[in-house]
This record gives sequence, C-alpha cells and structure tokens, in this order.
Amino acid sequence: MLTDQEKYDALNEILNSKLFSKSTTANVLLKFLVDSSVNNIELSASAIGLELFGSQYPRDKGEANARVNIYHLRKKLQKYYDTEGADSAITVTIETGQYGVTFTKASIRKKKQSYTLAIGLTFIALIIGISLASINWNKDLIWQSTFSNNKPTTLFISPVFGYNGPSIKGTSIFHRDAQINSEKELQSILDTIPNGHLYQMSRPNYTTYEDAATIKHFARLFAFNDADFSVRKATDFTFNDLKEQNIIYLSPMRYKTTFSDVFNELSKNVTLQKKYSNNNQRLVYNKAKTDSVFLLNTDTQSFEYALAAKFKGSNNTNHLMFFADHGMGLSAMSEYFTNKDSINSFSEKYLKESEEFVALFYVGGKQRTNLKLDMVFIDDNQ
Repeated sequence: MLTDQEKYDALNEILNSKLFSKSTTANVLLKFLVDSSVNNIELSASAIGLELFGSQYPRDKGEANARVNIYHLRKKLQKYYDTEGADSAITVTIETGQYGVTFTKASIRKKKQSYTLAIGLTFIALIIGISLASINWNKDLIWQSTFSNNKPTTLFISPVFGYNGPSIKGTSIFHRDAQINSEKELQSILDTIPNGHLYQMSRPNYTTYEDAATIKHFARLFAFNDADFSVRKATDFTFNDLKEQNIIYLSPMRYKTTFSDVFNELSKNVTLQKKYSNNNQRLVYNKAKTDSVFLLNTDTQSFEYALAAKFKGSNNTNHLMFFADHGMGLSAMSEYFTNKDSINSFSEKYLKESEEFVALFYVGGKQRTNLKLDMVFIDDNQ
C-alpha cells in the first residue's frame, strides 16, 4: 500500500519532467486527478470540466472535452514512462474508460511487462495482422483531411428554446415546445392565454438527448485519431468560421439556425427549403432533368429522413453537416459516419471522384433507436 506522500512524490516527478513541464492543461488535470484519488473524491466529467475551465466552464460542451483531455493525458503518461520515466519507482496510469488514476510500484510493473512480452511474442502474428488492418483507415476520405489539415475543428449544436412555468402539479418546470423557437413567438402566445404571466423565458438549454447520444460517437472517433474538437452553440456561428476552421453541424431540421443557409450556399445540386410557419420542410434534388422533391417531415417515430453532407471550404477547411427531423436520424448519422467499417465502405463506394457529397438516408427504428438505414440518393456536388 502506497502512502499519500509516495503518490505526491510520483506526481511531482512527472510534473518536473521535460515532457510535462510546458504542458499546462495536462499538469492541472493530472494534479486534480491525483488529489481526487488521495482524498477519495468520486470523479465526473463535469467536475473535470470545472477544474480545467473554472467559472468559465462551458456547460454546453458536455462530456466531449473532458474525454478528449483525459485521452491526451493518458497518452502523454504512456510516452513519459517509455522515455524519461522508464526507471521511476512508481507508475501513474489512467485506465481506458476511467477518469481516476492508479499507482503501481516498479517491481509489480516489471512483472507485468515481462508477462506482456511473453504474450506479445506468442501472438506476434496476430499483432502484425491488427497493425496491417489499421492501415484501412487510409481509405477514409470523409475525415482524414480534417485530421491532417492543422485546422481547429468545432462541433456546432442547436440551442433548445424553452420556458419556465407551472406543471400539471403546480410546480415550476422547464417546458419545451418545438413549435416555439423564439422569445417573440413565446410572448405572442402568452399574451393570448389566461395566466400567461406565469410563464417566463428560460435560459437556453444546449444539452438534449440527441446531443448526449450523438456527440459521444464523435468524441470516440477524434480520440482514436489523436485529434481534438470544441463544442459551440449554433447561434454563435458566423460565416467567417467557414474560413478559419473545420466545422461539424449536428441538429434537428426544425431548429432555426444559419446552417440551412450554409448548406444551400455550399450545395450545388440539392436545396433545403423550409417554411417555419407550418413546420413544412422539403429537400429538392435538381441535378436530374426533373427535380426530385422529398418531404422531410414525419408524423411517426418509426421512420424519418436524415441528411449528411461534406463540403470543402476555403483555406483547406472541411465542413460536415448532419440534419434529421428527430433524434433517431441524428443517432443513425453519428453512428454510421464515425464507424471505421462504414466510413471505409462509403469512401470506397461513393467518393472515387470527389470528397464532397450530399446524401439522403431513410432511417427506420423504434424508441429513438435506428434499426434500418437505407440510402435514398447521393450527389457528388459537382
């Protein structure tokens, strides 16, 4: 059993190393994790976020940034013990899928290393096979240019407009109505109903079921490729962002954002047409002799349409956009376009002439779970 002093000595040895001495974020995060371990404090993504960003912690970023920072710290620790810390008496590690740190004495670590070496020699052919299989990521024409262009990447999500007011039981709760998406719309309704003064506009909420269920897929993809991204609300987007960074947009179509205009600006053969007054939305594919029109609204939870697109921007930037009517379509898109096998298959089949594309999918499922994904059409944006 290691003493608290031994744990802090191991921490200070790491912080004073060449690898960590200039890494402010990694140092702050590692010290916080060690302090939490010594004091038996249970860790969470929000606690880590508050430690890194303080009072400016962006609530709308969820778990994505915490996971990415933990991933980079884990890799940095591995590199440290492969180089400067090879002879350290104590090893500090972060197990995959965990936030907390573990401490291991050198004698135990060397036994594990010897055992690992024996296993590695026994299965070297398998290891080589896995290494060769990893080359298949080179077939990815959807994301690799984003990971390699040295531009920052931002995932934009739409804020959820809502209001506070009485519930059925009389308590004040947060209400969400997809038909009300602005303060002006809310006020026009409150002026016409009894006791409308009891309802007040709420602070916009940027965490929804769709966000939590879909962002995690992008976090895993970026972590696997040793890359990072930030999360911002769609209402903060400006067209200048298209020139400075890679953009991922992920949102239900019913939300009013600038991104439908961005899509129509970058898309050459497909147009999104929206009428917010009656919530009518349609997609027009105008490359053929006769325009193909697809009504994107669905009044059932058993199927819907989902739209995915990639456009090349100025200054070597890349922009990926995902629209759907409900969460089921967004879940389907985030799963499909972050999975290695489907990424490679899609790239080989459809991206032979150009990395750009606009694709419409039919998504079938139950209870927000996509069970069927069929392509309706794909356009090469040429």
